[in-house]
Amino acid sequence: MSRAKDAKRKPKPHEEAIAALKTHYLLGPVARELCFAPLSRPRESFESPAYCRIAGLVEAIRTLAQPPIPWQAQLAEWMRERFPLAERRRTYARPSRRQSATPDMPRPRFVAPEDDRVTRTFGVVVDTSGSMAREHLGKALGAIVAYAQAQEVRELRLVYCDAQPYDEGWVAIESLASRVSVRGRGGTVLQPALTLLETRRDFPKEAPILVITDGLCESELRIERDHAFLLTTAGRLPFVTRKPVFRMR
Repeated sequence: MSRAKDAKRKPKPHEEAIAALKTHYLLGPVARELCFAPLSRPRESFESPAYCRIAGLVEAIRTLAQPPIPWQAQLAEWMRERFPLAERRRTYARPSRRQSATPDMPRPRFVAPEDDRVTRTFGVVVDTSGSMAREHLGKALGAIVAYAQAQEVRELRLVYCDAQPYDEGWVAIESLASRVSVRGRGGTVLQPALTLLETRRDFPKEAPILVITDGLCESELRIERDHAFLLTTAGRLPFVTRKPVFRMR
């Protein structure tokens, strides 16, 4: 009963004065103006620089309080930007499967552009050195398979690399969804694998490259085309890059 009475009782005048003095000396001029402003103040006074500073501060705090974007979402956005879904076109060359329901009425089939399938690909350089954990390799390849299928990428150029590159050629996305055989588990030298991809005639010139590594590689990598890095949880590149860097968490 005593707690209920204490919660319901009104503060005494001297207690209100002490609370006001604490607010006055602890908050500062901008906060005092906001706390002691009467409700009948005209609208023009709320557009003063003091209120603008308070609003900007609150907005900045809300922005910084947002959780970081997961690396899967960043990787998916990277693929969506480079492989937007192509608009399908109708063709009567191959009739629709519903043609049998109405044999007297021709129905077109929606097909994707044939030339888009050829250029809709990218290269993946996988660091298979001894410092790369199997869990990280499986997680990275699984994410690549999921987002590549969502963007209708049917195959990619896969290169494993430890101290030397191992070109796996063109690999269908569906085959990566199951168990894959990884070659390597030695040292780490990524530049030969990147050079191999960039100099291959059957690899499209506009195709980007995704490098999966833990950062224990050369202090400088030369990549002429569009690329990005997918690092392990504790991975860190030994150089500064302006290209996208995704980190598994």
